[in-house]
Amino acid sequence: MPASAAMVARWRAASAVERVTVSRLDARDPQDPVKVGDPNRLAGFKVIADTTHELAEGLLGDLTKWMRAEDGFNDKVVRRCARGAMVGILLKHKLPRGIKESSALAVDFTCNSLVLVRERDGKGMVTASFFDASRAELLSIVRRALPDDSDLTRLR
Repeated sequence: MPASAAMVARWRAASAVERVTVSRLDARDPQDPVKVGDPNRLAGFKVIADTTHELAEGLLGDLTKWMRAEDGFNDKVVRRCARGAMVGILLKHKLPRGIKESSALAVDFTCNSLVLVRERDGKGMVTASFFDASRAELLSIVRRALPDDSDLTRLR
């Protein structure tokens, strides 16, 4: 059995993925996870214009492996910190009977935090985690997805 509800949400988000896009998010914008389905927001955060790119097919396996890692996340801790370099990842799912479902991740590399909003039929379920243990792995994936982003290049 999965150790937490957040782990279940990550595993579900990593399943039946049809299409993935990666975008930079505005860390200064207030979060509004209630507004699901807004193409200008991911997991409640504003998408920075002209930063959205399709995830290369070769990176999908790396991303879903990262999301399923049992030891890569801490779902028990709650901490606060000022947001910094943020990336949004939108996963569109292929489900039977024409069901529309997507998962939006807001990744903050300053806090090593992850907000996951799973959207189905216009409703969202929100979970949060910290990924200190797997930060290097995700940063590598995101840098390959957005190779021209100088802010991500500077992150250590």
